[in-house]
Amino acid sequence: MRILLNRSIFIILLLMGIVLTDCDCSSKSSLTLSADPTEIPADGISKLKVTAYLIYDDKEAPDGTNVNFLTTDGSFEPDVVKKEGQASTIGGSATIELYSSTTPGEVTVTASFTTPSNKTLTASIVVRFIEFAGANHRNMTFLCAARNIGAMDYASTTNPIQVKCKLDVSTAARKPILRPRPRFLAEAGTFKIVTPDNPDEPEYYIYTASGNPPRDVDPLPGEPSVNSPDLSGVINNPRDGLATLCAVIRGEEGYDDLNHNGKWDPGEPFDDIAEPFLDVNDNGEYDDGEDFIDTNGNGKWDGPNGKYDRDTDIWKCFKILWSGSPYIKTEFSNITPTGKVLPAGASQSFTLKLVDKYLNPIAFDGNYDFITIEVDNLCSTCIENGGDIKVFTQNNPGMTIKSGRYGDDVIELGSFDKDKSWVFKLKDDLSQRDPTQEIEVTITAKAKYTPAPKGDGLNDNIETQDSQTITASCKFQAGE
Repeated sequence: MRILLNRSIFIILLLMGIVLTDCDCSSKSSLTLSADPTEIPADGISKLKVTAYLIYDDKEAPDGTNVNFLTTDGSFEPDVVKKEGQASTIGGSATIELYSSTTPGEVTVTASFTTPSNKTLTASIVVRFIEFAGANHRNMTFLCAARNIGAMDYASTTNPIQVKCKLDVSTAARKPILRPRPRFLAEAGTFKIVTPDNPDEPEYYIYTASGNPPRDVDPLPGEPSVNSPDLSGVINNPRDGLATLCAVIRGEEGYDDLNHNGKWDPGEPFDDIAEPFLDVNDNGEYDDGEDFIDTNGNGKWDGPNGKYDRDTDIWKCFKILWSGSPYIKTEFSNITPTGKVLPAGASQSFTLKLVDKYLNPIAFDGNYDFITIEVDNLCSTCIENGGDIKVFTQNNPGMTIKSGRYGDDVIELGSFDKDKSWVFKLKDDLSQRDPTQEIEVTITAKAKYTPAPKGDGLNDNIETQDSQTITASCKFQAGE
């Protein structure tokens, strides 16, 4: 009966995928293995858990007993190759994590333990790294929580502005990949990867706008420019504040799955993408001297290669504007016209322009920032669109940004003057003043703006700012 019972147990273990290769039968010791799951993608990122259950002298192994593990492929640590590992028992079980390699196939994991009587117990289990349906370029998006941040005023401080960024990527079957392990290219600032404790939550990335500002570039056709107020002979233009940020992962080029079999087949259209590069001059093309990732290792940047790539570097870029505080000077922030003499009872429209040294709009937050327009010597009802003007241009970069040929951000030429000014009107109401006297009116404007996006525990120490006052004037003549 005892022999039949042991045989039954052995058969059950085999059906569970557990192979018992040795035991200390005299002391009724045993070592068994299980895996959860038994198959993972061969993507170099996915992991499974191997658990060893240890009994000797008819008892569970005491907590803290070390069990040694060995694998024929993969690694017991992420991002490095480590084929030997060790784990300690809790409640008789020792569990270790095994990360996949990028080679599909069967993998044998072996556990071993030497009993106090010098008997060595070993057990093995076979798991599989299955062919990875890689990240797909068409199903990849890279976005940050703000387009316009007041980083020009904070980059050199001990409290630089930070922005949360998110990378969404999935396979051709649109199965999401939670933790794709990106590499980053950044024209200015740095990235930090944050991995949540919950394995079901995706990673996110904190962009810190510190250090040197974005690259100084020549104006493009149709782009406004002005002499720098700080450096003689230097021309300032909006793209001097525009930083290109790129996320790069391994994956496949996008394609049209015409036969719906979940993979690319010869003859199906596909997206032929170039090697990743940092488009610092924002022209949508690679130029000599721009940073790139040499995917094929030939020492130079290469564009589309004319063939479908199943395993390559896929990438998306996001452009974020480093703006500064309003620069109060005629060529920059101003109210126009000023000093105009008007007939009694007339109306006049004025335009408030509010930009930084690079002619970029400041970093308003449309939730609670605003612009205040006030006048003296004139009735309050004589101002149309005056008072506190609500600013609804949250994160406005002052230029139109669209998707380029590789799916990365590019700017639209001729779009640089978007939403940088506000119009209000004054009316001389003769019933509210002595019409026989001329009246001089002083106009003042001030902006309340938030240079940093709030939330997620970021930028809590960066306060909402008040701009300097911008002034203009006009004169209404006496009536008859």
